[in-house]
Formats: sequence, structure tokens, C-alpha cells
Amino acid sequence: MDSMQGGATIDLMAGFPPEYTDPRLGRVELDRIRWNNICGVQSARATTVVDQGTSKTLNLIGHRGTSERHILEAVEMLSRGAISLADIPHRQLTLAELPKAVSVMLSPERQEMKWIKAIITFPQAAFGETNGRG
Repeated sequence: MDSMQGGATIDLMAGFPPEYTDPRLGRVELDRIRWNNICGVQSARATTVVDQGTSKTLNLIGHRGTSERHILEAVEMLSRGAISLADIPHRQLTLAELPKAVSVMLSPERQEMKWIKAIITFPQAAFGETNGRG
């Protein structure tokens, strides 16, 4: 917040514990603000706060989930080669590996992890069964 200009908008992307507040922002519950943006659609206006450390006015919005439109755009960009998976910080996991990875992400050891997205791979047989072709 020290490096932000007054009037800047901060997009809260990471999870916060329920009812978490930052002393510099008063009694504003940060996780509640983060939940106001669902799948790329802002469901509430930005919350304007005054940073008690700098006296700057800041706007807080939330961010969670990805909209269908954004997912389809990403698939299209990957399909035509405009981007590759190598361009996206990620870890590729099997469905069986997912529970342990989520457990680690929610633990204090998460600080040591350097990845943003998890890409889950499914066995080919699962696609046929899911689609009614197997």
C-alpha cells in the first residue's frame, strides 16, 4: 500500500481468513470483498478505504474464479498457438495427486510453492466414459 498512488484500485486475489481485517484499512473484511467478484463478474461496487498509514484513499475489489468467456478465450489462444502452457506458471497434476496438492496449498508450507495454476490431467479412458462413448 505504501507504493500505491492515491485513488488506485487493488484487486484482492488471494484468500483471507474469514473476518480478516488489516489495521491500516479499518474494519473492512478483506475476504468478503474478495468474494464480491465471482467468475470475472463484479457483483458489488469497489469498497473505498483510507489507508491509515499513508492517508491515501484506495479502492478495493475482489477476484475469485474464472468466467466461462475467459476460459474459452484461453482455450482458443492455446489451440492456435498464441500462447503455450509453458507461458503459464503451473503444475500439472493427476486427479489422484490433487487432494495432497490442495492440502499443501492450504498449509503453512504453501509459502515455498512457486506456482499459480494447477492443470489436472485425466486418463483418456475417463473422457470416453464421461462422454458416453466408452
